[in-house]
Amino acid sequence: MSQNYIYKFIWILQKFFKRNIKFISTVNKSVSFRKSQINTAIIYKKTAEKLIFHNYKTNFNHKRAIFGLKNVFLNPKSGVVWFNNKIVEESTVWQVSNLYKWEPRPIYARRLSGRFTCLPDNGYFHFVTEDLPRFIDVINLKTDFVTIYGSNSKYVLSALKILNIENPLFLGHPAKCEEVIISEKSIGGIFSSIDRKKLLSFSKNIIPIYKYDKIFISRKYFSNGMTKRIAGEVSKIESLFTKQAFKVIYFEDLDFSTQISLAKGASVIAGIHGAGLANLVWNPSRCKIIEVSESRITSHFSYLANVCNHSYLFFKSSELQNYSKKEFSDLIS
Repeated sequence: MSQNYIYKFIWILQKFFKRNIKFISTVNKSVSFRKSQINTAIIYKKTAEKLIFHNYKTNFNHKRAIFGLKNVFLNPKSGVVWFNNKIVEESTVWQVSNLYKWEPRPIYARRLSGRFTCLPDNGYFHFVTEDLPRFIDVINLKTDFVTIYGSNSKYVLSALKILNIENPLFLGHPAKCEEVIISEKSIGGIFSSIDRKKLLSFSKNIIPIYKYDKIFISRKYFSNGMTKRIAGEVSKIESLFTKQAFKVIYFEDLDFSTQISLAKGASVIAGIHGAGLANLVWNPSRCKIIEVSESRITSHFSYLANVCNHSYLFFKSSELQNYSKKEFSDLIS
């Protein structure tokens, strides 16, 4: 068995025990350079973006920092960093008190010499709105480092290609890095108009597909978080929208660039609540966003639509049948 397999095996065991054995401690153990708890942090740049709300509760607004930490553990999949065996708060948008119940501290990891950054994959929604903009911050430093990624998702590989990242390093387990460069993350500063500009620049060479003016992003597969009711009603919901000249598209079947192209070319983007709707960020013009859900009622996509200057409508799936064809047409037109 090669050493990489040993690292991965130990990491899998750690995750299993952390997530399934109740007597393992879940005490919040974190550290923040904003609280001056990491005096060895290297500030590379402060961006133009001010962060107002954040998990370390400072009493003043500050600009997002791009900083380096030496001799830290890195989980390439989530992007979480540990300094002196404590989670670095600025490496994640998640509540550390919750994260610590899920993310075990690495006890045995490959050692890497040099300077590194990371392109994480916390799921498509989080990748587009949180991970990719922060990665672009670091890329724009134009300094020497190696990119580590921990997921072979098609969109991660495509993003690396679009950004012309040379010789990225895939790791399916944590590493102990000589230095890791991080663009500061915070709970209250998840996606902004500045982030949107970064994504529009990232996608500027991807040609829009204008074939479908109105698209409905449906789903073939439903996670446990999706109600059985909406899963059973999908075909009826799709039919309502196709009658209004929408093209039903399953984005999970498409590569990253095609998803971006379709979103850029549409004037109306509708869909069932899910990560596919995050593609609304790629449309550079003012368009209409329509979200359909039943119990998964959140502000995620209304917030994104507002940041991108799109209009937004929400429908409960159980109420769609109550509208006449004309009423529904008038609402979504």
